[in-house]
Amino acid sequence: MHILPRELESVILHDVAVRPDGVAWAIGEQDGAAWLGRFEADDWRQVKLPPVKGLGLATTIDARGNVWVFIGPPDNWPDRDHSYAARWNGKAWQVTDLGPGLFVKEAVTVGDEIWFLARRGPYDPKSPTVVKRLTGGTWVDTKVPISGEGLDGQVPGEVWAVGRGLERLGTGPEDRQPTAARWNGHRWEKMPLPPQKLPKGGNAIFWDVLVRGHGQVWAVGGIFDPEEPYRSRTLLARWDGSAWRIEVGADEVIEGTGFMEIEADGRGGAWIRDSYDTFLRHVDATGRTLRRQELGGGKDCSQNIAAIARRPGTAMLLGAGAYADCADGAYRAALYQVD
Repeated sequence: MHILPRELESVILHDVAVRPDGVAWAIGEQDGAAWLGRFEADDWRQVKLPPVKGLGLATTIDARGNVWVFIGPPDNWPDRDHSYAARWNGKAWQVTDLGPGLFVKEAVTVGDEIWFLARRGPYDPKSPTVVKRLTGGTWVDTKVPISGEGLDGQVPGEVWAVGRGLERLGTGPEDRQPTAARWNGHRWEKMPLPPQKLPKGGNAIFWDVLVRGHGQVWAVGGIFDPEEPYRSRTLLARWDGSAWRIEVGADEVIEGTGFMEIEADGRGGAWIRDSYDTFLRHVDATGRTLRRQELGGGKDCSQNIAAIARRPGTAMLLGAGAYADCADGAYRAALYQVD
């Protein structure tokens, strides 16, 4: 585990990506500006970013090993500044201005392309989702038909987005159900989902998606009850190419936000981030829980993970988050490793 020194305790990490050689790149913010760190097994260093205004929101590594970072305004005020995509080739940054009004939520590498999912406008139930792909040197809006929260793909003809109904927290029954859409290489297709039984006035959301290949897609999220706003039931959905199998958490609700993020474990199963980012859950290829690990072992000193990423070709998982010293409780950014 890497823990940043006390003089950097104002760093907050938002995303992490790992190259096949094991070098990890973690993006975040420090005192209102973007921050990027490069982490190896026994060392780390801060990497100077291009001189653009904004927070470090997302990162991914392309097929050539170049690091991409997305810098922009916070989610509560995206119209304040422009957002930027920056590519590091090991020697210099190449920056593209994405324009104003975007809050970038996720970036992924899909084959030879870079994709990102963003919200256009302030954090509001009716703010639309934007999914753009970099193809032929141009960022193209794909016109995703759902209110998206998560994005993943293996090849440009097999990209999935998941989230909630277009009205997000609207009043109609469909507005409160989770949604999924598949990009077939030319356009998006909404994928029908079996409706979930919801509490009165409640809603269900998919937060993230994992695309293993054609006909192998997992999505994770939660079911929420307005009577218990700080609790949820978990959702784990698996698409086999023809039908969905959706597993809802046990009858008792759990604290937190449901399942927030999913990453392949390299063995046919997956790692899932859940419950206010303080737990990691490991499931096998059938979705059965192998273990649910609380960061910090349940001690009073807190630990959390804001993003997870697997080293390609291995079972090694890295998590970017924070660590609170048990002695003084001060939070410091940290990079965790799970084998």
